[in-house]
Amino acid sequence: MKKNMRVIRRRLKGLDYGMLISFIILGVLGVIMIYSASMVSASKGALTGGVPIESNYFMKRQFIFLIVGILVIIFIALCININFLKTRMYKN
Repeated sequence: MKKNMRVIRRRLKGLDYGMLISFIILGVLGVIMIYSASMVSASKGALTGGVPIESNYFMKRQFIFLIVGILVIIFIALCININFLKTRMYKN
């Protein structure tokens, strides 16, 4: 267990936090834009074939996909050894 925690801490130190933060900021801005673009249309039913739904339905879906995307990125960053891939790809 301690060995796993050391590996996770070492890989967390190697993360590109600037990239992760910019992804989160762009994702949050995307959620806000989805909400502002679909708020009225969703409540009137223009996007759902005449069936009115709650005004933040599309925003909730976008937010869920944003959270899943962030978790997938962090999981992949922790599980894939970049140095191994570099040596495999550029091996002469």
